[in-house]
Amino acid sequence: MDEWEYGPRSADLWNSVLGNKGFVLINDWKRYGLKDGIGSKVPGAGIYGISATHQFHCIVDAFTGLAIQDPKYVKELWVSPNFAQKPAFKPRHIFHCLDYLRQTVMCNADTTMEWRSADDPFHIDGYGPPHQCKNWDEVVQWLGANTPPDERFHQEE
Repeated sequence: MDEWEYGPRSADLWNSVLGNKGFVLINDWKRYGLKDGIGSKVPGAGIYGISATHQFHCIVDAFTGLAIQDPKYVKELWVSPNFAQKPAFKPRHIFHCLDYLRQTVMCNADTTMEWRSADDPFHIDGYGPPHQCKNWDEVVQWLGANTPPDERFHQEE
């Protein structure tokens, strides 16, 4: 895991993660035992999200909700002040996201042993210990290969 830094690089990292927002087109979705997805213009196909990108969506919304409270972030234009007006940054949505993330942590309980921080002998920051991670680049590549053909797929016409 990489150490976090406060600044524009951090905002760029957060903003670059989601790519196509995590939506995928699944042909013949009933064959996989899925429930209805978001409507698709492709016959026999449905549009779905994956948990990892939903989780990132929640983390990004919580991160941005906190960042807009810091004048330095807003001043440096790392976060636009008008984000606070979006429904995603209302307390109800943030609480949904935090509860969703709580359940995700419980479901995926990472039992990696974490040692003390190099900077503070009374703090564990989680940076350094080896984790068994999925290859995020492969996930993004799969998402890209299965992106719905129409970016407006979720809008009724």
